[in-house]
Amino acid sequence: MNIKVQRARQALAKEIYRRNATVVYAVNPPGLTGTKVGPDDFLLAHGLDAFLDLDAFELPPTDLPLFSEPVSSLLSGPDEPLEWGIIGLQPTRANGWRIAAPKTGKSWDMLEEAYCLCTQQTVFGHFAVPQKRRVLVIEEEDPKRRIARRLKRIICAHGGVQPSDQFFRYSVKKGVRLDDPKWREVIDWEIRQFLPEFVYLDVFSRLHGQDMNDARAMGEIVLFLDRLNREYGCAFIILHHTRKNGADGDDHDEILGSRVLGGFAEASLFFSRTKEKGILLVRVALKDEPEDGSFEPEFLIQLTDTPDQQGTHFTYLGVPVEKRAALDLREKIKAFVLRQESPVSVKDAAAAAGCSKPAAREHLTILVDLKVLIRSKQGQRVFYAAPEKATGNTGNFEN
Repeated sequence: MNIKVQRARQALAKEIYRRNATVVYAVNPPGLTGTKVGPDDFLLAHGLDAFLDLDAFELPPTDLPLFSEPVSSLLSGPDEPLEWGIIGLQPTRANGWRIAAPKTGKSWDMLEEAYCLCTQQTVFGHFAVPQKRRVLVIEEEDPKRRIARRLKRIICAHGGVQPSDQFFRYSVKKGVRLDDPKWREVIDWEIRQFLPEFVYLDVFSRLHGQDMNDARAMGEIVLFLDRLNREYGCAFIILHHTRKNGADGDDHDEILGSRVLGGFAEASLFFSRTKEKGILLVRVALKDEPEDGSFEPEFLIQLTDTPDQQGTHFTYLGVPVEKRAALDLREKIKAFVLRQESPVSVKDAAAAAGCSKPAAREHLTILVDLKVLIRSKQGQRVFYAAPEKATGNTGNFEN
């Protein structure tokens, strides 16, 4: 049942209790496929007797509905497929960041993503958009003339396909504030009316007046956006700056401000300059990575003009050279193991690929994690094999 319907039903129950009711009951009429339907639809389809036979449950005298569910519903329910806005980069409903130093191309990336999402065009000429999505862009850093010029150049570079008002709305320099109750009210209303699936916010420091190192203040903003995400299913993508002294650990430690901000992210891109002029390194951090081995944690892009100088677009340049070498080695090891009729050891894989045993072990472990290979242990020795060739071999194979 929709969370808004649940809350409305609970508000009605609370009012009935206030009017001295002893107990308030409710039912969840099931649809033909197990989905929930309204009482009127159920009565029309099944009649009053069937309605009266439904299991009723007691509603509490609270402002909000009860929230817990039996674990059996979690374990027996169907798997929820991961739905992509941009395949390999941005799932739907997944909040995240676009992090970079100033003047690194964040705003160009925002318009590229927003445009491609609402027109079903390929992002960076490489990452597919399965279907059109409604997008809202809230811009508080750049003026309207700059945003319009950039968007027109992106449209030109993508063949001139103009986004429709049905899928793309924007706000530029309206003074939007995420820490102001009045602005929160109108943001809620805008999202409720347009129902965007992605909301881009540029830039975080211009969208509030709080100390970014204040965990409590940042937590309030994060909780506000989380509520909108939960109620309306929209993903908030926030453009923000990196720390002056980049961290060597998790990419989220590079986000300027309180560590609370890093916990907000499910899908983030981190942009950094390279030694080659105009070429950016993009690092991708996803909580839900593709499980088919297609995930690209790092790749290079370049912002270039079209030959006629009328358009501007990002060109995908592939993975960095050092990463490409590692991927080539992994493919070599995978091909060797898959060709064998019996499980192989780390030593066998290293000899076949011409690399060290630690390097072979690292790639074999990754291939097991990707479910390309299965690992077994025979005494103290570890062996690897293709899943379909594991049956009948001795040893205990891991699934």
